[in-house]
Amino acid sequence: MNKIRDLYLEAAMLPGYVETENMAKEAVKTVLGILASKMSDQDARSFITDLPEYMNYKNLRGHQEKLTATTPEDCAGILQDKMKITDEQAEELMLKIISVAETENKDKPGDITKRLTPEWRNMFQNV
Repeated sequence: MNKIRDLYLEAAMLPGYVETENMAKEAVKTVLGILASKMSDQDARSFITDLPEYMNYKNLRGHQEKLTATTPEDCAGILQDKMKITDEQAEELMLKIISVAETENKDKPGDITKRLTPEWRNMFQNV
């Protein structure tokens, strides 16, 4: 099992309301897919390079034309709807996943957080 996969799934499954690995994967794909959609194609490909196999470019960017989330609040709303959890739970889950992404991308050349919109950069700085 891939180290990054452990970290993302651990973070997503930590709250008691995420009961299965499939739910955790869906939450991770939702948050990281929204983040990838906020980046240029080149930055998204760089970001996705080190992610687990179930989070490939097609899974994270392939549905981009249907994605309307532009802010962290939109992302939390999508998580809330998809997972049938409260707004507070959705925000907590999103922050846990962002925290792993921030940690895992900190030392990469061309820090992706610098290429995100200000509200997303703030989310990374506040985790």
